[in-house]
Amino acid sequence: MKIMACRVTNTGFGAGAFEEATFPLTQLTIAAASVIGYQNPVSLIRVWFDARKAGTIERIPTRTVTANHLLNIPSPVTLSPDSSLPAADTNIIIQDAEGNAVPAKGGGSTLNDTPHITITKILDTQFQGELVKPITFLWGLTKVTRGETVNREIIGSGNAAQPWQSLQLARSPLTYLADPFAPGGRKPELEVYVNGLKWTRALSFYGATPTDEIYVIRHDADHNTHIQFGDGELGKRLPTGTNNVVATYRFGTGGNVEANAINKLVRPIPGVKSVSNPLPATGGEDPPTPAQAREQAIQSLRVLGHLVSLADFEVEAARYGGVVQARARWAWDADGEDALVKVWIVCEGFADPSPDLRTYLQNMAEPGARVEVVKALPLYRYLNLDLELDPSYIPQDVQAAVHATLYDERDGLLVPRNAVIGGAFHRSELYAAIHSVQGVLAVRGASVDYSPMGKTVSAPEGYYLAFTDSPPV
Repeated sequence: MKIMACRVTNTGFGAGAFEEATFPLTQLTIAAASVIGYQNPVSLIRVWFDARKAGTIERIPTRTVTANHLLNIPSPVTLSPDSSLPAADTNIIIQDAEGNAVPAKGGGSTLNDTPHITITKILDTQFQGELVKPITFLWGLTKVTRGETVNREIIGSGNAAQPWQSLQLARSPLTYLADPFAPGGRKPELEVYVNGLKWTRALSFYGATPTDEIYVIRHDADHNTHIQFGDGELGKRLPTGTNNVVATYRFGTGGNVEANAINKLVRPIPGVKSVSNPLPATGGEDPPTPAQAREQAIQSLRVLGHLVSLADFEVEAARYGGVVQARARWAWDADGEDALVKVWIVCEGFADPSPDLRTYLQNMAEPGARVEVVKALPLYRYLNLDLELDPSYIPQDVQAAVHATLYDERDGLLVPRNAVIGGAFHRSELYAAIHSVQGVLAVRGASVDYSPMGKTVSAPEGYYLAFTDSPPV
């Protein structure tokens, strides 16, 4: 490196006007350019000089953060216009820059004149990923259920001469919501009025008196809803009148839409600019098929509104809204020094109906019996199969059939609805299911998490086996 003088002549626009300036110039000569990987052009080389100490790095900035890293740590936030900090134990959604969202509990506070949000609990215990910064906290949330309301629909005219009169709702299927205090754990969104007076829903006419103003809901194979009234001995008959039977109800079921699928209002609401669902909808169920309805009827007859055996608890827990499977076992309560029924449940998505389900099961249990309900957690396992296929079949069709046999949303052997909770899954069950598919000649091998599959794969207490055919990232 050497310093030399440089002269620059600047010619002005006036006649013969010019000026000269001489100033020092630093010249850097680099030998053996191939050592640093540049042959030509040298313009690709950048040189920094006269570096000065700016400070000491105390914390290396990161691009992502896990949900658990936000627990019990006040995070400074910038409030949106016209908003205020949430109270303690408020439902909050943590949303990252890529739209991923996690439900949580928390509250707001002001520290050193700066608003902060403190997350006290992560509600989605299954979320194990990372959140991309910047992080947004959403509160002031509204819980909604699917169903369109029909107000005061005239469903028919009463005829006192007709026993067991039945009238049909115009829209279907009828909406049911989970209710721990309702028979069966579900409550229909229906009110029936006769001559302007509200009648009461009953599960059956058994034990009813001739003056009881009750009705029973029945559904046919096409999911139409029929409202049946008494015969004058078991429940009161409908009084004669013209268009004197009116119903207000909601219809629509299912509705488990993905996150961010709801983005517009059906009708304007004063004060509401926009709507979105950062989290996927959960708990919705489609009407049962005839086979499922028969199975549910058999199960309800088995229980008869009273839980005695562990199997009874499993049946009722699995029928509860949002629950796809349940397992019950006797357990010992060290604090109460007594036995209790412990029920593990597998749910759809992040929803956890454990508190309401416990109330529901407790109300149906023997007096003095103690019930505990816990949401089971997934134990993910990567399953890889090596199959020998019949060459006379189209390979893609056989592979699709095998996938459906194992991972069909309702009937698949390995889906959460049929998964093993706190027990062992046998390899023979897997092989038998695969061999039932036409076009499969043999299962040459199976591996779990890149290791040969043993005779059984076990899940510890409180976990269920969640197999996937997608390799871990």
